[in-house]
Amino acid sequence: MATWRQNPAVAIVAGVILVGAIILTVVLMQPSKVTFALKCESCNTEFQAKLPQDTIFPVACPSCGKKTAYQAVKMRCKACAKTFVRLNKPIVPSSGNLAEKVQPGVKCPHCGAQGQLEVVK
Repeated sequence: MATWRQNPAVAIVAGVILVGAIILTVVLMQPSKVTFALKCESCNTEFQAKLPQDTIFPVACPSCGKKTAYQAVKMRCKACAKTFVRLNKPIVPSSGNLAEKVQPGVKCPHCGAQGQLEVVK
């Protein structure tokens, strides 16, 4: 059997395997990212961003640059049928599906109806 010193092809294959293992390890160690719907409290820009699951909000807004963007949920009022985007703040990291944790006492900004909101998926 040839050693890497006797056959350069063995050394090349071993090097490629080593580099591949290092790259695979680095990729697998990256935190998983989730696409969040976000809205800036300062400039009202709505956008989406892929962020790690343990992101602590607020994050920087791409429009104004201020660190005032929070996770947002699209809502519909059952009373007036209008939709709007509502900020979910403060947000605790890894708190699960925030769209299902909307406070029941929130009023519709269009008609003022209380407790008539549903999450639009």
